[in-house]
Amino acid sequence: MGCLLNIRILITLLFAFTLYADVIAVPASFRQLEIALSRCQSGDTLVLENGRYRGNFRVPSGVTVMAKENRKAQIIGNGRDRVVVLSNGSTIFGLSVSDGRIGVYSEGMDNSVIACAVFNNRQTGILAVAQFIRIEDNLIFRNNGSGIQLWDVKGTGEISNNTIVFNENHGIALGGVCRVGFANNIVAYNARFAVQINAESEIFQEFNVFLSYIQVNMALPENNFSFDPEFVSPELNDFRLKETSKCYNNGRNGINIGSRVYTAL
Repeated sequence: MGCLLNIRILITLLFAFTLYADVIAVPASFRQLEIALSRCQSGDTLVLENGRYRGNFRVPSGVTVMAKENRKAQIIGNGRDRVVVLSNGSTIFGLSVSDGRIGVYSEGMDNSVIACAVFNNRQTGILAVAQFIRIEDNLIFRNNGSGIQLWDVKGTGEISNNTIVFNENHGIALGGVCRVGFANNIVAYNARFAVQINAESEIFQEFNVFLSYIQVNMALPENNFSFDPEFVSPELNDFRLKETSKCYNNGRNGINIGSRVYTAL
């Protein structure tokens, strides 16, 4: 399938930055994850086996938590708290994050959410405050608030190649003062606006697909699109693209639009 980005390539790129740190395998047990989080050091990578883990934990500074098999490590919240909290230089990679009040909360700088599925949270899927966060190749869907919310983030960066769909508020919402790039994303079927920004924030958009409600200066920005992305089976949360989708090869530099990493949830 042309939309599938080889997960091995992503893992190779990630491990390129951890050659001199520990890579720690963690069995599908919250107690074992808790122990690993308490003992790991900056630069370490925790690799979670397939299975269910209790959420509501903090990723220490400089630590990566990733799934052994993409989106098969399920981090389940309690419906009241933040499922995963990122510190400084923290990364989550390939996890399934669901059933919290907020799926992923970033409170520090240089944090990343890559190739994750973030869904079924009572409020926002991914929330960052004060510092920009890298958000790339995620599925962000069916959250009861906005898919992504940034508030008063310092620094600039780009949010790219995400599929942000069927959220009960906005696709992405910017509050306070933010300056954000937004490229190659699918933002469709959200209950309110695709993009909601206040007067103090700026968002630079290229090669996104917007469907349903749109609020971007009351008009679709240049080099952005509005068409049905043609998911295989959205009612079953299968957001792979049909072979006829216009999202193929229509992104910046000819890449696909939306998340390039898929697996069965």
